[in-house]
Amino acid sequence: MGSSIPAALKTLGLKVIPGVKKRYGGGQDDISYLKRAGQKRWLAISANKHMLDVKEERNAIISEKVGIVFITEGQMHRPELMLLLLKKWGWLEVIDREEQRPFAFYLYPSGKIRKIELS
Repeated sequence: MGSSIPAALKTLGLKVIPGVKKRYGGGQDDISYLKRAGQKRWLAISANKHMLDVKEERNAIISEKVGIVFITEGQMHRPELMLLLLKKWGWLEVIDREEQRPFAFYLYPSGKIRKIELS
């Protein structure tokens, strides 16, 4: 989702790390990004739901005990995405704190949530 949404969330005083994927691995190296997220116990938010289809990436989510939320519509306009994340921020904090890792959820533009079975 880039770094502009995380940076905007941070200006609102929310605890986020802008540009994590760019800084710690991305593009061709999603596995490094997932490993880092698991090691740091970050809640990852990504529009790249195809990570679940790539065996090595899905295995990294599981083995590194990553908590990840996939935004199902990667082409959402930034204001819509920002509003969706703000509306769901309380839920994001709860799953980050209470959900047993590894876990994955789909977050739809409508606000609907669906847990994804990883095994």
